[in-house]
Amino acid sequence: MGTVTTLDQDQGDEEYDDFWDLIGRTGDIGPYVEDDDLNIPSEFIPRLYRVDGNPQKELQLVANATRMVQKKKKTMMTDPCFNRKALDEDDVFLIDSGWEIFVWIGSGADRSEKIAAMGAADRYSKLDPRTLELPVHIVKSGYESDTFLALFA
Repeated sequence: MGTVTTLDQDQGDEEYDDFWDLIGRTGDIGPYVEDDDLNIPSEFIPRLYRVDGNPQKELQLVANATRMVQKKKKTMMTDPCFNRKALDEDDVFLIDSGWEIFVWIGSGADRSEKIAAMGAADRYSKLDPRTLELPVHIVKSGYESDTFLALFA
């Protein structure tokens, strides 16, 4: 079982060399940045991609949706933008809603597609600086959240 140690700045923390070696001992901590100052768009056209079981293959664009507008911080309009029939239970899909990335795994997806799904989300997030900071949600068929379902009619 592991051990948890809480370090308070300048209160005995100098003895934890491994910790400070990992994060660095010098330099200033950057200022707090509001979400509004990040590279997060207020409007976005969501995209739906099919993920192939071969991780070397590029994602296949299945559909572009209608433009979505951010109402409040990280909250999007809930107008459906994709047809639910676009999701095939035998496949894996990646959805970029603009503010979140979802990887949907169909109940009949094979093992190679499920494994490729994890790598696809990582590869996709590196394509655009905007996507590097987005949360990625893994969604199994039958266990979809309300936020995910709101993307589909």
